Amino acid sequence: MIQVKDIDKIAVLKRLAEIESSGHSGTWFSNVDNSISTVMPEGAQEKVALAVMKNLISKGLVAGCGCGCRGNFTITNKGRDLIAASPQQEAE
Repeated sequence: MIQVKDIDKIAVLKRLAEIESSGHSGTWFSNVDNSISTVMPEGAQEKVALAVMKNLISKGLVAGCGCGCRGNFTITNKGRDLIAASPQQEAE
């Protein structure tokens, strides 16, 4: 079973940055264009995606609502700084 610790947080942050660049905020709902679920591993349940977002909000990397509504997630400056400092970013 996939858990929050198994999710690539940098991939989620990059996805949020991509969504924002199109003029939208992110959601944890699947099957919509602005979903962060596209970077979740195969078989990850929606409740895991929501838990990931709650975790990122608690760390100040993402802003939005983790109550179970659509979320309206946006990446914070702290989240952008983490992307910039990540080894994955340097390899691209």
